[in-house]
Amino acid sequence: MMEFMDRRKLFLPMSRYEMQRLEWDTCDVVLITGDAYIDHPAHDDAMIARLLESEGMRVGIIAQPNDIRLIDFMQLGRPNAFFIVTAGVLDSMMNKYSPTKRPRKQDFYSAGRLPGKRPDHAAIVYARCAKQAYPDCPVIQFGMESTLRRLAHYDFHNDEVKPSVLIEGEADLIAYGQSEKAFREIAAIFKHGGGVEQCRDIRGVVWRLPLGETANSVRDAIPLPAFEDVAADRAAFYQMSRIDLRNVDPHFAKPMTQEHAAGTIVVNPPQIPLSTAELDELFTLPFVRTPHPKYKKQGPIPNFETIKFSLVSHRGCPAGCSFCTHHAYQGRYVTSRSEESILEEARTMTGYHYFRNVISNIGGPVGNAYRLTCSKMTDANGGGESCQRASCTFPDKCEKLNADQGPYLQLLKNVLDLEGVDEAYISSNFRYDLLETEAHGPELEELLLTRFTHGKFKPSPLHVNDAVTRRIRKYQPGTTRRFFERVHKVFEKFEMLDDTEVVPFFMASHPGSTMDDALETSMFMDEFGLKSNYILDFVPAPGTASACMAYTGQDPVDEDHMYRPLSFRERKLQRALMNYYRPENAHFVYEALKEIGRTDLIGDTPGCLLTEVPQDYYAPREGEDEGV
Repeated sequence: MMEFMDRRKLFLPMSRYEMQRLEWDTCDVVLITGDAYIDHPAHDDAMIARLLESEGMRVGIIAQPNDIRLIDFMQLGRPNAFFIVTAGVLDSMMNKYSPTKRPRKQDFYSAGRLPGKRPDHAAIVYARCAKQAYPDCPVIQFGMESTLRRLAHYDFHNDEVKPSVLIEGEADLIAYGQSEKAFREIAAIFKHGGGVEQCRDIRGVVWRLPLGETANSVRDAIPLPAFEDVAADRAAFYQMSRIDLRNVDPHFAKPMTQEHAAGTIVVNPPQIPLSTAELDELFTLPFVRTPHPKYKKQGPIPNFETIKFSLVSHRGCPAGCSFCTHHAYQGRYVTSRSEESILEEARTMTGYHYFRNVISNIGGPVGNAYRLTCSKMTDANGGGESCQRASCTFPDKCEKLNADQGPYLQLLKNVLDLEGVDEAYISSNFRYDLLETEAHGPELEELLLTRFTHGKFKPSPLHVNDAVTRRIRKYQPGTTRRFFERVHKVFEKFEMLDDTEVVPFFMASHPGSTMDDALETSMFMDEFGLKSNYILDFVPAPGTASACMAYTGQDPVDEDHMYRPLSFRERKLQRALMNYYRPENAHFVYEALKEIGRTDLIGDTPGCLLTEVPQDYYAPREGEDEGV
């Protein structure tokens, strides 16, 4: 076997031919992924593969296999240790289907944008196929889909409560969350002759109790309502979600058990977050940073164009937005890379012949969460008590959160000062409530607006109605209003009003949102002269607080009941109201205004959303369906 450093800048093998070139007879680990193989640290499958390689294991890649052809899962042979399966960067159902449950016409994680490269519920299907190909070989699931679906969960696209993917996929383990620590321990156990049974004490894994054992055998475990109960009773589902969402702090969480007819699963407490040194080390692994050459003739991979010149500054997000998969996947505690590690990666980028002097992103789930720390966790004993806050920033910033914006401000300045870097963008979201309250906030805000927008500024308020923002746990409406006022003043100060378009992201149809609330967002846009926006049509991601609200109509944090826009017709009208400026939406905007009794907003006076009743509008006769 070649020495680790001698293999620098070589792709991991995807075929027997590539294995022969490396003089491998077998692989120790075969990783199966639903995305095209991009050897870049921003992709979890590449990160885990390179980590295991650094642990001395031979790792092969099978990308986007055809689940109808079992031979695709056998092309690298039986791995000596185990299979790893992941649906890819995103949940496969959210990747494949639109919010209206129609198949998407493009897949940004596939070469040539070709759709249909992965099956529904890919993590389950891949695990089953790997087991069918080699029944005696252990299979470990990881990634976003397996993390969000590790317990019984509501599946929006199938409109049903589904069991844990560990049960459905017949895998042996799930490594959930950012699982580098868990895979280091798993690799060590297998290298010393151990197996799946010895991995059951590892933090951050989900496993199945052997037949004959009961949940009582798991020390200090919290029993969750059984799958059959949560599938039949929304109250039981709500109770399960409430326990799960409160038992996430890695410093204080306890094991959880959930019974299924096919067996009982055990969810171990999450892994303790990586240290700065450990995170820096991961980014020194020998990534090629490009897609595998097999995709050259198949067309570009859009996601690669987004990430190839991006810099990951940290992991984790303290905001705790109720719909956010990144918070559910990476956790609330922020682990930041050292500034020197980030700058060294940027210097490496500038040496690539295809680098065009532009950094596409500097951040994480939330850009300006860089170096944010919880003072409670800096105590020698790891803190005195478990924190039960759903968010460190909403409705107000926690007093124990050190949200100094100075380190991120200095990082951005240093990146811009690098030789060979002419421009940089911030495509990560950022928390403008922190910019308002922290000492370095105004300077950072001005820098972001003047040096990182380049003609189009895309903030993410998501909503402006108080009742909806309480459910989303994003911003208070007053915070958003003050921010947009400051944005106008900065653009006016630097004479950017005519050159910069403000295009905010708003979310339609989140639980708690009515048509009147959607109208409030439209009125906000008109008030601030916003000419366009991006609409995120709400889809409940499994395992999130918003999914619980969508399925049960009850908030798992404050136990409040809420209105839910469930029909496709209302979802369409809410989207149309927020996109009232588009001519093709005039018919639906009129229908929405008529339904909520606001036809006074039709006319040619300031503040009106429509100038006239659409000429082609058909008024249904009595008894006819007005549905969209």
